Amino acid sequence: MEGKSDVEIIEEYTELLGSHESLYRRKTLLAGVEERDLSYFNFIGQNKCRKTVVGLFGFGGAGKTSLVKLLGSRSTIQATRECLSTETPYEAERRCTIHVHPTTVFLQRKNGISHIMTLLDTPGHADLIPETIKTLEQVDTVVMVLDICRDLSLQYELLFGAIEASKKPLIVVFNKMDLIGKEGIAVAASRIKYLRDIIEAYLNPRCWFVSSFKESKLSKLDTTIGRLIEEYVDDFDSFIERIISKEPITHGDRDKMECLTGFLWVGGVLLCSLVPKTDIGVGFQVEVYGTTLTIERLYLPFPGCLVKTQQIQSKIGVLAKFPEDMLQKVVIPGFQRDPRLMKEVLKRKGVEYGNPEFLEVEDPLVRVQVSPDNEDHFSLGTWKLRLMYPSLKIDGKILYGDGELFMDTVLYDLRNSLGIKFEVLSVSSNLKEIFGVSFTEEVDTGRGLVVVKGGPTRTMGKIHDFGAVEKRILDRGLLAKDPFVHSYLEVSPVSEEVELECLKRLENSVIGHVSLLEPLYLVEIVYTSDSEDLVNEVITSSFGEIISRKPSPFNELKNILCYIPVPESFGFETDLRVYSCSRADCVKIPFYWRPVADKDRTHRLARFIRKAKRPEP
Repeated sequence: MEGKSDVEIIEEYTELLGSHESLYRRKTLLAGVEERDLSYFNFIGQNKCRKTVVGLFGFGGAGKTSLVKLLGSRSTIQATRECLSTETPYEAERRCTIHVHPTTVFLQRKNGISHIMTLLDTPGHADLIPETIKTLEQVDTVVMVLDICRDLSLQYELLFGAIEASKKPLIVVFNKMDLIGKEGIAVAASRIKYLRDIIEAYLNPRCWFVSSFKESKLSKLDTTIGRLIEEYVDDFDSFIERIISKEPITHGDRDKMECLTGFLWVGGVLLCSLVPKTDIGVGFQVEVYGTTLTIERLYLPFPGCLVKTQQIQSKIGVLAKFPEDMLQKVVIPGFQRDPRLMKEVLKRKGVEYGNPEFLEVEDPLVRVQVSPDNEDHFSLGTWKLRLMYPSLKIDGKILYGDGELFMDTVLYDLRNSLGIKFEVLSVSSNLKEIFGVSFTEEVDTGRGLVVVKGGPTRTMGKIHDFGAVEKRILDRGLLAKDPFVHSYLEVSPVSEEVELECLKRLENSVIGHVSLLEPLYLVEIVYTSDSEDLVNEVITSSFGEIISRKPSPFNELKNILCYIPVPESFGFETDLRVYSCSRADCVKIPFYWRPVADKDRTHRLARFIRKAKRPEP
C-alpha cells in the first residue's frame, strides 16, 4: 500500500494551519526502475568479483563530479525522470563538493559481462582534506582527476602521501584538454611530462588518461599528445577495464563501522552512506562507531535518483535511514590530519618549522559564537551537525571547525537545512595556552609558602597526574581563558580545597610564563607579476611570513609559499582577489601552532577572546 501512496504523515499534531493538509506532504518521487532490472542487479551483486568501489579525488574544479556524471550516463539503470539528489543546497549553490557522495553505476563491459561500480565523489577543498583522506580506507581503486591547466598545489602533495601509504592502485586523468587547443600541443606535452614527473616521484600509477569531460572524451595516454587532441579515441571501455582490477586488494582487518563514509541530509532526512562489508537489509542491525542501529530504510543511489530497496549485497554503496533516537547516541571521532604527512611535505619543500610537537595540536582552527533564536531548538539540532560534520566541535553556543569554508557550510546547513535561526556574534581563531619555559616560583598564599613548578612537556606521550588545583588552572587558562596544551604544573604543598583568593595568587605568580599558541596556515599564492606588490602588501598586513618564491615553469605566473596566522586570515582570500583584481589566488592548509611572539598581538588576541567569552547580562 505504501508504494501506491504519494503522501506521508510528517507531524502528529492538530490542525496548526487550520487545514488537514498541514499534516501531510507529498513524497519525493523516486525513479521508476523496472523490477527485472533490480533483480538482475541483485543477482550480479552476489558475485564478489563483479563489484568495485572507486574513490574519485581532485581539487579546485578538476572534474570529479563531471566524471561521475559521465560514468553514470553509461549505467544501464538510471532515473526515468528528475527526482531526489544527494547534492546539498550549499553544494549546488557554490558548485563544490563538501560531503562524500556515493553513486552506484551498473555497467555492461565490452565483453558483455555486467559489473557494479560504486563511485565515491570526495570533497575538493583544502578545509576538508581529513574527510577526503579518510575515504581512502573504503575504496579498491583510486582515480585522481587533475586540471591540465593548473599546477599541483600543496593539498595534492598531502593527498599523494596518503595514497602512497594506502597502497591502493591509482589511475590518473588529466582533464580539461579542450582548453589547450591544437595550437598548444607542445605546451600540453610539456605540462603532462612535468606533472607526470612530479606524481611519479611519489606514486606508480597503473595507467594515465587525458580527457575533456565537457566534450565527453577520454583517451588513454599511450600515443602522442598531438594525435590525442586531434582524434580523441573513445577509450571509456579501456578506462573501465583498468578500474576493474583483477589484482587482489588487501583492506586489512577492519571492524564493521569502517564501512561508514558519512551522513547526508537528503530531502529532510538524515541518511547514512555505507559501503557494507556484509549483506544487509531493512530490519538488520549494524554497528556505527560502537552504537548498534536498526536499518529502517535502504536506498540505492543510482545516477540521478534514489531507489528504495529491501536488501543490498556487500561492497555496494547504499544510503540507510536509522531511528533518530538511536542516531543521537552515535559519537563520530573527528577526522584529524596526520602530522606525518605534513612533515613529509615540509621536508620535501625544505621548509623549516619550530617545535615539531606543535604539529600534534589538532584542535579546530576557527571558532564561531552564535546566538540562536530558540536555544532548545538549537540544542536538538546540533547532534545532526555532529554527524554530518565529524570534525566539528560544539561547546555550548560556540562552534569550532577547520577553515572558513567549512564553517560557512556548517552555518548554511544550520540555518537552511535544519531551520535553526541564529545571529553570529563573533568569528575568531581558536587559541591555546602554554608555558614557554620551565620555571619555579615561591608563592605566599596567606597561609604559608608553596612552591610552584611548571613548564612545557617534552614527551608527547607522557601523561601527567595533575591535582585538583593544577587541573583547575590549566583547564581554564590564564590569558585567553583557553586550555593549556603540552604543559605541566605542580603546586606543593597544597590541599585539595583552595580558597578563591589563594587561587588568584597562584595564577598571578605564573601568568608571566604563559604564552599564547595560535594556529598557522601554510599558504600557497599564485599571482601575476604585475600584482606582486599588492600580494606582498596583503601578506604583510596579515602578519604573514614569506618562506619561498618561485616562477611557474609554463606561464608568467609566480608562486609564493608563506605562513599566515589564522587569527589574521579572515578575509585574506577575498582581499587577495579583490585588491589584485583577480590576478592572485591561494590555497590555505592548516599547518601547525606557534607561540605568538608579538606582545601587542598577544594582548589584543587575549582581550578579544575574553570579551567574546564574557557571559551575557
